Amino acid sequence: MSDTQHHQLADGSKVQISRNGRHQYWIGDDGPKMKSVTSMLKHVEGDTFGVGMNWTRKKINEAIFPELVGQSFQKTRTKSVKEQRLDFVVNSRGAGPMEITPETLLRHTNAADDASSQSTEMGNRLHEAVDAYIRHGTITEDDPLFLAWFNEVGKANEELWLASELFLYNPALEPNYGGTVDAISMDARGEVVIWDWKTKEKDSYEKYGGYLHEHAQLAAYADALRAMGSVYTPTKGCIAYIMRDGSYVDVVEIDLERGSKLFNASRELFLLTQGGE
Repeated sequence: MSDTQHHQLADGSKVQISRNGRHQYWIGDDGPKMKSVTSMLKHVEGDTFGVGMNWTRKKINEAIFPELVGQSFQKTRTKSVKEQRLDFVVNSRGAGPMEITPETLLRHTNAADDASSQSTEMGNRLHEAVDAYIRHGTITEDDPLFLAWFNEVGKANEELWLASELFLYNPALEPNYGGTVDAISMDARGEVVIWDWKTKEKDSYEKYGGYLHEHAQLAAYADALRAMGSVYTPTKGCIAYIMRDGSYVDVVEIDLERGSKLFNASRELFLLTQGGE
């Protein structure tokens, strides 16, 4: 299954861009498949895997020991964070053996997978709700993430929304790459702004912040818009980090020039490791 858009160019013409379920892009009816921007950013910020493992371990711990949900511990001179967690659980449950069978561990590991799937679904619903608002003015009142976005970004910044979920590609680089930008707006000063929406766990975001590959991704989209001669020429890039509990939104303006250099370096490494495919 694929989706097709006709992207308006500055010279008055349009270019047909399609995307399939594997996030491959092509021009026209049957042009060659292009890699996505995200597929070329696998080499940026290798510690993201470690962060992901920390998140998975946290979810497993919370599933086995629900007493830990919402608790925060800081290392002291006498006790590590792990020791403080153990003390907290023992004091909550009382001393005694805790039997964890392989079946129990597997069940709680699956709980971490379920949490990951739920996070993905939340992100997808947010994108759909924001897209419906930008295109049709629809306000999804039963989605706390959308309401957080709407109050902090949608109406607060006095943005004139120009496009949403827009397909693009970069014809200036071989091989070409494609992507989908979350939104484009014009701010009160007349600057064209390119946007990305990212949902985050509050405690993880406050500890680690955003990632450089997210900056590189948005900068690659800005480069593509300029290279294809789009009617939209961004001069500013912003990432809106929406906390999954709906508590707040952090809008970060990125350095597009730095992000572009980071993407191009990652792209070169990707092509070398993939044999130029």
